[in-house]
Amino acid sequence: NMNLDANVYGKDQYVIFKLAKHTYCIYSLFVKELINIKSYPITKIPYTPDFIMGIINLKGSFYTVVDLKKFIGFDADESDEIETKTEGKVIVIESSELKLALYVDDIVNIINIAKECIVYKNELNLDNLFINAEAYIDNNVYNMLNIDKLINDQRLYIDSAN
Repeated sequence: NMNLDANVYGKDQYVIFKLAKHTYCIYSLFVKELINIKSYPITKIPYTPDFIMGIINLKGSFYTVVDLKKFIGFDADESDEIETKTEGKVIVIESSELKLALYVDDIVNIINIAKECIVYKNELNLDNLFINAEAYIDNNVYNMLNIDKLINDQRLYIDSAN
């Protein structure tokens, strides 16, 4: 289990993950845990959008599992991976409103990214991919997941009234 311990990881830590052919990163302060999906049975929920894989029970709390590739809208053919839904890695995030488990192709690393390496972007095509900044380190480009846009996306708020 890849545990994120606040004492070990400083404030500039980012979790690096793969999504289709893209390399993303997410600020570790938003990340509660990193898990392997095969250890957690997914309960399917009827009548939900196809990017919602179901819910998992993590230590007594329920998290909605979101296929991040489908959610962002990557085409199926953009995926290098064979769609094995048992091998994926999951980034568990928690905001006051949402408990989400983001299903990604792979979790690559946890690294420090200094502020001066980060360039904030204001481009529509990046915004559509939920990217609000890019980090440049050793000739690698990391796309920063726009977590605010993600957790405020209305598609994640399933109307529980009916």
